[in-house]
Amino acid sequence: MKKNYWLYFFICIQIMIIGYFLQTILFPLQDTEMYTAAVWVALQKELAINYPLGKVMLWGGAIGAIVSLLLWVKEKIREFSKWVKERKGL
Repeated sequence: MKKNYWLYFFICIQIMIIGYFLQTILFPLQDTEMYTAAVWVALQKELAINYPLGKVMLWGGAIGAIVSLLLWVKEKIREFSKWVKERKGL
C-alpha cells in the first residue's frame, strides 16, 4: 500500500500557515521599537485573532511536516535496500 507522505506534508504546511496567521497581528503597528520584548509578547497575545490556537497549529504543523518527511525518507531507504538485495541475488 502506497502511503501519501507528500499529502500529509502539504496538509501540515497549510496548518502551519493558518496557525501563523492566527497568532500574529494582521494590522500594522506604529513605533514598534519603543516596546520591550515582554510588552511586545503581551500586545501580540492581546491583539491576535487566537494566539493559543495559532501557536498550537503552527508547532503541530511543523512537527507533522518533519515527521512526514522523515517517514518518507525511511520508506525510500527501505525501497533502496530492497533493490540492493534483489541486485545481489542476480
